[in-house]
Amino acid sequence: MEKLFNSFMVKGHEIRNRVVMPPMEFLVRETRNGRVNDGHLKHYGMRAKGGVGLIIVEATSIHPNSLSVESQLGAWSDDHIPGLKSLASECHTYGAKIFLQLQHLGVKMHASSEQDVYGPSEYHQQGLHARAMTLDELHELQDSYVQAALRANQAGFDGIEFHGAHGYLLNQFSSPELNKREDIYGGSLENRLRFVREIIQRVKLEVDDNFILSYRMGCNQPTLEEGIDIAKKLEEMGIDILHVSSCGFSSQRPELPETFIYNWVVYGGSQIKQQVNIPVIVVYDIRTPERADDILNQGLADFTAIGRELIVDPDWVNKAMNHDPIYYCKRCQPCVVFVREKCVML
Repeated sequence: MEKLFNSFMVKGHEIRNRVVMPPMEFLVRETRNGRVNDGHLKHYGMRAKGGVGLIIVEATSIHPNSLSVESQLGAWSDDHIPGLKSLASECHTYGAKIFLQLQHLGVKMHASSEQDVYGPSEYHQQGLHARAMTLDELHELQDSYVQAALRANQAGFDGIEFHGAHGYLLNQFSSPELNKREDIYGGSLENRLRFVREIIQRVKLEVDDNFILSYRMGCNQPTLEEGIDIAKKLEEMGIDILHVSSCGFSSQRPELPETFIYNWVVYGGSQIKQQVNIPVIVVYDIRTPERADDILNQGLADFTAIGRELIVDPDWVNKAMNHDPIYYCKRCQPCVVFVREKCVML
């Protein structure tokens, strides 16, 4: 498994191996107002100590009105910088690189008496009801993304990841099903990507030269062919890493060749990798070191993301390197939404 444990250079950063901890919500119940606490330091520190090359911290809200739950992490205020700085330092202590994933829920926002729900366009489907945001609101959210990225940079993170998959705001803007705007932010694919393009341009002007910009995208946006087009355009915009997952809302799963032994998400990522020159992370049901190494040896991806297995066994990487037995997820489901410490085999 030499390939799995080879290092990889990105913008002057040496990532010590090809194992990525993908963003998985560790919703610490005591967290309020988006602040990092000791639970986060322990959770991510254990995985860094366990040998993970790159840690992508769970979906972090760029705006106080866009929380999936009350205990979601935040980066909408300078008050969050000290906690984020501690988190980055904790992971760096053990040799891991660390990104902060930035998210806004868009039409998936939870309506309350204090806020209404908005997205790129009016939306009334799948139990979700949202109005179209105004241009002023659109520009406000662009500012929020930029400021959140600058806070991550100030806190010492090696990079950020824009969450453009799973049906959240950036995914909504890129989707022809969700984005029905008739101004310059809607219509053609070029226009639907304008929202994030302008954010990326502004971030790149203000962060350090070696600050890494990653983008999590769906391979099927809504088709694999359009996913490939989006990937190419993101590379042109200056994205440094593509983290390929699945699209939200209506989309088509790519048809697998009979000879392809992995799932459709990995397949989609492998097809995108063939069309871009930047590193690609693939994810979903990779689980074992043998599967991860085979994906890399076949040239299907540059990095493999290991999800629930790292919840169960934070020492997955070190154990794989030493050929020690690994605790594997039993698919009992509690961690699908909430990462719970009882799942960790200590």
